[in-house]
Amino acid sequence: REEAMEAILSNPSAFKPQTLITVGVLFFILMVSTYGVSLPFGIFMPTILIGSSLGGYLGSFFDENLGRSVSPSTFALLG
Repeated sequence: REEAMEAILSNPSAFKPQTLITVGVLFFILMVSTYGVSLPFGIFMPTILIGSSLGGYLGSFFDENLGRSVSPSTFALLG
């Protein structure tokens, strides 16, 4: 997961928007479903991955549709 987060944070525009949304939603569903289980799965890293993938998607969306020079990596970091 660390490599995936590093790739998304460094250059989210290298991924297709559908991939970023799929990763964000899939990890959100997995995180919510395993939150109540009494096994040590962790919640911090999935939350960071969800935020960076959805933030990267939002940054890419703004960069393509608003016509402003917006860095998708900033949105991935803020996500």
